[in-house]
Amino acid sequence: SRMEAIYCMAQLQRDCPEVSVMRNYLLHGTLPDDDHEARRILVSSDMFFIEDDIVFRHVKNKNPKSKDLKETFDQQYVPVIIRQELLDLYHCSIHVHVRGGFRVVEAWFRQHYGGPHLLLMRA
Repeated sequence: SRMEAIYCMAQLQRDCPEVSVMRNYLLHGTLPDDDHEARRILVSSDMFFIEDDIVFRHVKNKNPKSKDLKETFDQQYVPVIIRQELLDLYHCSIHVHVRGGFRVVEAWFRQHYGGPHLLLMRA
């Protein structure tokens, strides 16, 4: 169900060393001890928010074809533990000539974690 997917993603984000740093800052204002990491969090934190216990990032749409339809959209911050699985799925769909490789990945992600958009890379 959607609630199980939300809980699962929230738990994965809490357990992820990368996502949990941003999450802790957004929830508690806690910065990491490492100065470089703390600066990175401070500089990028205004692009992130938490909704339904899940960390998202506001992303500016840079695609000229769809920019008129949607200026910005939100992406779930995908924990490291499932990034490789998503990337493997994407590459596999390309190699077997499945049209729209990224759409295949997004469909899988929606099915398992209930989210419409992904953020695979570090903020």
